[in-house]
Parts: sequence; C-alpha cells; structure tokens
Amino acid sequence: MMESWIKRRLLEMGFDDVGIVSLENFPPEEDKRVFLNWLEKGYHADMEYMERGKDARLNPNLLLEGARSAVVVILSYGSKRVGKLKFARYSTRKDYHRFFKKALGKFVKECKEKFGGEYRVFSDSLPVLERSLGRLAGIGWIGKNSMLISPKFGSYFLIGGFLTTLNLKPDQPFIYDFCGRCNRCVNSCPTGAILEGRIIDSRKCISYWTIEYKGDNIPIDTKGWVFGCDICQEVCPWNRKAPEESKLLPILKVFEEIDANDILSMDEEKFKKTFSGTPIMRAKLKGLRRNVLKIAGAGFEPATSGL
Repeated sequence: MMESWIKRRLLEMGFDDVGIVSLENFPPEEDKRVFLNWLEKGYHADMEYMERGKDARLNPNLLLEGARSAVVVILSYGSKRVGKLKFARYSTRKDYHRFFKKALGKFVKECKEKFGGEYRVFSDSLPVLERSLGRLAGIGWIGKNSMLISPKFGSYFLIGGFLTTLNLKPDQPFIYDFCGRCNRCVNSCPTGAILEGRIIDSRKCISYWTIEYKGDNIPIDTKGWVFGCDICQEVCPWNRKAPEESKLLPILKVFEEIDANDILSMDEEKFKKTFSGTPIMRAKLKGLRRNVLKIAGAGFEPATSGL
C-alpha cells in the first residue's frame, strides 16, 4: 500500500511521527471559524502575511491544484536548553525550513517516481493550517497554549509535510483533549497572551515581539528572552515525555558559548558568520541587538553600520 510505504520511509528518515489527512473537507468548519476570528480580532498583530495567505490556508487547492491528501510529519528538536542567553529551543538548531525542504523535497521525488502524482512541501513556509492538519492526521491535540501536543513527544517538535494529488487513505483524527483541567500554560504566560479558545494574542506574545516585530522599541517585558519564548511549553506536563535532544537537529555549539556582549559587539559580517543557517537570521542583527538591549533595560540604539 502507498500509505504504509510512505510512513515507513519517513520514519526511517528519522521523523518522529507521520499521519495522513484527506483534504476533501479541509479545514473543518470549527478550525476555519477560529482562524478567521483570530484574524478579525487582530491577534496576528502586524504579521500581514497571515492575512495575505488567508484564502490559501482555507483552500489547499490554491497551493497545489488537485490536492487530495496531506502527509504530516513531526520532528522533535529536544527539550534541552543551553547557554547563558534565553533562546527558544528550536532556534538553537539548524534552520528547520531548510532541513524540511531538503529532506522532504528528496522524498517526494522518490514518491513521484514510484506512485506518480504532484506534490508540494510545506514547513512553516506555505500558508497552511499545520496544527489543524496535525490533529486530523492523528498526531496529537491542540493544547490550551495553541500548540500541537503529541502524547508521545510533547510539543517540542517541528511540523512539516507535503500536499499531494494522490488519493491516500487518511488516518483517524486525534479526538482526545488531554489538557483536562490543567491551566499551567495559561497561568504561566507572563504577558497574558494565551486566551480562551486556545488562541494566542500575538500583540502580547514574547515570541512575536522578539522575532516578528521589526520596530525599534518593545513595549512589553520580554522576561530575559533574546529570541522567542518557551515558557508555555516549559510548564506543560506533557513535555516530560519530550526527548532531551533531537536525532537530526542537534544543538549548535555557538549557543552554548555566546553572551550579550558578543551580540552587542557584532557587525553584520560577524552576525552572518555566527548565525547563518539558523532561525536567528529572521530577527536580523538589528532585532537581536534590540532584544539584548531590552533585557539590559536600555533603549534601542541603531548599530553603526551594516544594518
């Protein structure tokens, strides 16, 4: 069967879990309602790409004509955090966009030779409702912190996959909610960014301000985070099951050693040499320096050159 071959090969490649979704009625009405309400309330802050990609998120055929199925994979990046500075765990590994694109790109070529069909890879790189796909693929449930949580791997993982015109037999959706009465993530968020309905108000989220925001001054207390934030995952009981380290995305040595002075003294050339190939490039040197100065209680001062 195509499905068993696809799953076996992806697991052999090192991915932690795999599931298949039919796109016939995707997304479900409830997921569609939640997403549109999130946009309408302005919870996406100034991330205009969320609005621009709205139609494609609600209709995968705009991304791949004739798409009938989605294959979803997850890859743990590990619960271990190192170093003097607080970087979100995923950011201290190689850039997952590149990893998924290369690994899944190679895989879908193999699929096309074997089964025919058309394919399009996604890894937070296309306007796709990835967490909704993950739940429908049977990988886990969407927790109160809006993260996809796996009962086997917690939530310290990356989501990727591909759309295909192949008509694959779907897996059963994950129907359980193992958050129960637990509200640790909600209560632990220092800025109150986690709202009822399992949604995030990006305008209050430390990750948004330290990664996506391009302005000079951050108006909230970032609690010492230089890039991203893991607080709502650190307190989640399900992350006791998360692997400590990733099989395919080990921690990069630079994050074990770098300190605030290193960042503040960088020029553009040193920044690229240090962080090229990592998610940190998204913040750029200007944003990373701003974040460090925020932690130090200083106002933002533009770098002298190369910005």
